[in-house]
Amino acid sequence: MSQIETAKIYEWYSSDLPDRDTYYMEIQRWMAFCNQLKDPPTSLSESFILADSDYYPNINTIFHLLLTMPVGSFSALRRLKLWNRTTMTDHRLNGLALLMHIHKDKEIDRNLVLDKFDASRNRRIGALHL
Repeated sequence: MSQIETAKIYEWYSSDLPDRDTYYMEIQRWMAFCNQLKDPPTSLSESFILADSDYYPNINTIFHLLLTMPVGSFSALRRLKLWNRTTMTDHRLNGLALLMHIHKDKEIDRNLVLDKFDASRNRRIGALHL
């Protein structure tokens, strides 16, 4: 890991770190520890298990935060909140996100949606109750 990457991680997680003063020394210890392992960790969960919270409190905290962060939510929201949807209210954006990414298995009748949109004769329609 380069010094730039280490600094970016510190900048991003510094408010959550239990001991910010030892962060850079801890990174060096962690890298040395991983380099001497015969089978270094290949996943975040393996790394979290190896990062003892007493010896690597900052790294353990960062792994913990990464493991509890929802995967893909920011990239999914970036796909939904395009330039042409900047006026979309939070209520409608949340509904769209739920339909597109959380309730993927739910069948949506496109004709019903289009009929509701067309019947309103308004570009903006309220919440869809399907």
